[in-house]
Amino acid sequence: MVGLGKMGMPMARMLNAASAAPLCFDTDKTTRRTAVDEGLRVAASLADVFAEAEIVILSLPNATIIEAVISEGLENLGDASAPMIIDASTSTAETSRKMAAMLKAAGGGFIDAPVSGGPSGAASGQLIFMVGGATEHVKACQPIFDTLGRKTLHAGDVGAGNTAKIANNLMVAAHFIVARESLALARAAGLDTSDALGVINAATGGSTVTQIHFPTWVVTKAFDSGFTMSLMQKDIGLATALADQLELDLPMARLTSLLWNDANAPAGDLDFTVMGDPDIISNSSGSETRIA
Repeated sequence: MVGLGKMGMPMARMLNAASAAPLCFDTDKTTRRTAVDEGLRVAASLADVFAEAEIVILSLPNATIIEAVISEGLENLGDASAPMIIDASTSTAETSRKMAAMLKAAGGGFIDAPVSGGPSGAASGQLIFMVGGATEHVKACQPIFDTLGRKTLHAGDVGAGNTAKIANNLMVAAHFIVARESLALARAAGLDTSDALGVINAATGGSTVTQIHFPTWVVTKAFDSGFTMSLMQKDIGLATALADQLELDLPMARLTSLLWNDANAPAGDLDFTVMGDPDIISNSSGSETRIA
């Protein structure tokens, strides 16, 4: 298990609880000490992970780091066989295909398997894996998916998992905007926010965002889902970049990106669910502003 952040650490704990005894690594020394204190096996280096493990799960921030980790791991293999990589990060299809080619040339394999469910899903083994890869590779790794998640969705060949995840998160981001504005409208017209949300969820306007995210983290003002503004902004950027690459005109995607990246939008280190707060409204110039 490489990358012991908000997703990687609970995934490592789940594997350890299932007696898989994962060998873990993170570049941060404090994180490695925490893992040791929790009874996890921790490697001294990334090279040790690649030399010992038959399957390496990655949970890393972005495509650049993913490529750097895999390149370093392969460069230091020595006589060891290249592993199967399960990349549970959110990356790009292009990077996934490039990494798959590198692993294949070294005698290993690659699956892109970004997840949905957040830290709570990782801690409870309830993740949903969106998987891209060869059927035989996915089948070989199914016991790991079954340990860490409740559903495995094989979307296609390498890269399909990340494409599906990016499309999903673009829709989530757009849902947050329209749900927030709908609730702001209802409240301004005299409706209680919870009452309006109850009607929306019982009628045709509801979505996972309004049924789970809003009652759990927005209406309660908890704003602690474990997924930050900066991570969602990254995923929206991946979606709009892919649209540009494919020469698609997606006006809603452009507007969603503008609203999530507005100069007055919540800071990047805040939880992304703050974007659902009805107290954030659009003024006449279109920029985001918070009102009392």
